[in-house]
Order: sequence, then structure tokens, then C-alpha cells
Amino acid sequence: MKVVANSSCLIALSSSDLLYILKKLFGKVFVPRKVWEESLVPGKRGYSVLLSQDFIEVRDIVFQ
Repeated sequence: MKVVANSSCLIALSSSDLLYILKKLFGKVFVPRKVWEESLVPGKRGYSVLLSQDFIEVRDIVFQ
């Protein structure tokens, strides 16, 4: 199953140290580049947690 996450989910789960739930449920999570940039707020709780995740794959969106 392919899963695409939005910034609300990433911010909430990383701030609560619960990102592992996404990995456990879906294995890999795809995140549009703009959402990734929105989710990374230096100094905010969860910032370094987000950066260290290996199951999140940032992708550029291409409309055809």
C-alpha cells in the first residue's frame, strides 16, 4: 500500500515521538517535497526526529 502523508500528521507525530506508528503501519511513507519543507521547523520539537527517519521518502510531485 502506498501512503502519502501531510504536514499535520508529520508534525503531530514527530512532536509526540510517535512517528514509529507510521513505519509500523505502512513501512514506507511518501511525502511531497513542499510538505516536507513545511514540516521541518528548526527549533521545534520533533525536528531532529523527522530528519532521522529512514522510512520517509521525499518526492517531487509531477502532474501529467
